[in-house]
Amino acid sequence: LEGRPTGVFLLYANMLNALIQSQRDTFLLVLGSIYLMLVVLFRAPLLALVVLLPQVLPVFVCLGTMGFTGVPLDLVTVMIASIAMGVGIDSAIQYTVRFRIELIAAGGDLRTAVTNSHATIGRAIWIATWIVVAGFGVLAVSKFVPSVYLGLFTALAMLLGELASLSVLPALFLLLK
Repeated sequence: LEGRPTGVFLLYANMLNALIQSQRDTFLLVLGSIYLMLVVLFRAPLLALVVLLPQVLPVFVCLGTMGFTGVPLDLVTVMIASIAMGVGIDSAIQYTVRFRIELIAAGGDLRTAVTNSHATIGRAIWIATWIVVAGFGVLAVSKFVPSVYLGLFTALAMLLGELASLSVLPALFLLLK
């Protein structure tokens, strides 16, 4: 006689392994695609990396929080990292474009450029992010638990992305004189 595992639990285990691999592959594809677009947009590979880095940190914090709290990766929550990167990079791009404009207007003074960027685009980023957070927050009242997780953790990633765009990104600009 030969024994082989079968049944629903084997199918579920295989599905979870495929989801985790898909999460990894998709996130790397999203990172690579966004990096290439940033290089084309800014014509500076180092600047593209500096803009991308603060947006990766919130995704790792969000996924780490999911793991720490025991929220499973499933067909819905597996999309959180890619959605967060896709939506969150918008604020980093807006800030960077404004920073470059303000840097020219300030005659190369980095601190003045950061201050002026915060005074102009910073407020717009804050408002836009809270609108997106509210939109994903609506999913918290869903009866479908994976949708609740999607809404809450994507909203968390958006908030962390905003904080990264308005704190870490300007700090990196000041460090990279």
